[in-house]
Amino acid sequence: MPFFDPTRPAYLENPYPALARLRAEAPVAWIPPLQAWVVTAWEPLAAVLHDHESFSADPATAGGELGTRIRGARARIPLGSAPIMGNSDPPLHDELRRRVNRWFTPAAVAKLRPEIEELAGHLLGELPAAEPFDLMSGFAERLPVQVILHLLGVPAAQRASFRAACLAIMRARNEGPADPSVVAAAEAAEEPLARIVIEAPPESLIGRLRDEAEAGEGLPPEHLLMLVVHLATAGNGPLALFIGNAVLALAAHPEAAEALRRGAVGWTPALEELARFDTPTHAISRWARAPGELAGRAIRPGDTVHLLLGAANRDPARFPDPDRLDFSRRPGRHAAFGLGVHFCLGANLARLQAEVALGLLLERFPRFRIRAVERLPSFQLRGPRRLILEPA
Repeated sequence: MPFFDPTRPAYLENPYPALARLRAEAPVAWIPPLQAWVVTAWEPLAAVLHDHESFSADPATAGGELGTRIRGARARIPLGSAPIMGNSDPPLHDELRRRVNRWFTPAAVAKLRPEIEELAGHLLGELPAAEPFDLMSGFAERLPVQVILHLLGVPAAQRASFRAACLAIMRARNEGPADPSVVAAAEAAEEPLARIVIEAPPESLIGRLRDEAEAGEGLPPEHLLMLVVHLATAGNGPLALFIGNAVLALAAHPEAAEALRRGAVGWTPALEELARFDTPTHAISRWARAPGELAGRAIRPGDTVHLLLGAANRDPARFPDPDRLDFSRRPGRHAAFGLGVHFCLGANLARLQAEVALGLLLERFPRFRIRAVERLPSFQLRGPRRLILEPA
């Protein structure tokens, strides 16, 4: 039986040797401690992500205790019955996405460049020029939050309360009703969140969604609030980790960092390779709707399937010499932003923010050293929780 323990410190530091062994032994493996299948190869992973009829993104469809617990929890938490785009299936997923797609197209995102450059420049200006600092708390985690609040159109005076309300609701969604204080905080957050939506400027993203709903052309009130919460919170963590992972990769490959500084390589191939090389959203999950087969393994209805995007992005059958960071790598679609109907809505925005952030960071700190790294203790997300840089 294949061995796989993603909680070991050695795995958190560098999961890729373990993932390579698991892929070679069993690209689709049943891992008893997880009570789930773990998929580490490109072909079966892509097959699952492109087959939303056989595999659901909604954990409430899981079999056994997991599905029962999630369904019960949703009935007892604020906005629990409202869908989240990332955990819904077509046609509901497609309807939610259709409401906001136009705000995340390449053309729409490109218009945000001046604001993103201004925000990133301001944050970098607050970092010490000659003393060690934590890149994550001082920059990488702050930039995505400020950008999405700007895009949503939340007035500056309301941003702190808006974010606190969104985080309270998502915490209840993620943790369930076991802690009464978590549920109470989410219940208290609904009214101020609804008020902010009501007061949003009509030209803002939130204002447009609200006006469509009031005209009878939009989403029900609870669905609208949950969509706003999702947009405000979903991509912030992965993007911060993307920036952190990229800085670690560039520190380990100074020739690649120098090529970017000199403009010898374009940002488009560099960002795609950095996303492939050390993928921040390392694992996502699906739940089998019906009996089937995956890479010769029998899948039962309700089974949990963990799809290791980071492992698939290092599958040598898809990417030759996958453990090498190579900005000249022939372009090929990776899975860092997902595949299929759930391909990341904010991928264009994430790429632009990463380009601006890394470009300005390399300009402000042409030389730096990694003083300390504290890894996020997570199976699903990979990256630094703390990343102490010292300007050189």
